[in-house]
Amino acid sequence: MEVAVEERDTPEPATTVVEEVAEIARKGNFDVIIGLGGGSILDVAKMASALLTNPGKTKDYFGKEKVSNRGKPTIIVRPRQDRGGGDQARHLSRPRVEREEGGGFHQSLAGCGHC
Repeated sequence: MEVAVEERDTPEPATTVVEEVAEIARKGNFDVIIGLGGGSILDVAKMASALLTNPGKTKDYFGKEKVSNRGKPTIIVRPRQDRGGGDQARHLSRPRVEREEGGGFHQSLAGCGHC
């Protein structure tokens, strides 16, 4: 069994973090993504999983019902009780988006339904 650990402590991860994690998983040809930590880390794991089975970048999936294919199997581990509400293991929060040339983005990945 091959394992890769990508350690990050990013309270509000940029979309580039998601894409970097997806690229690591793609190059490693991993069968499962495991997210261990709080909400932001879990969001990164879920979206990176979706990027492994769908074309494009994170920003292509802002909004609801834009992810066509289910992501790679993803295990979510929350070591302590989050203070947030709702079923956060199923829905993504709003990651910070890197400002791009010509403007920025400020939309949600919430409720894509496939993560």
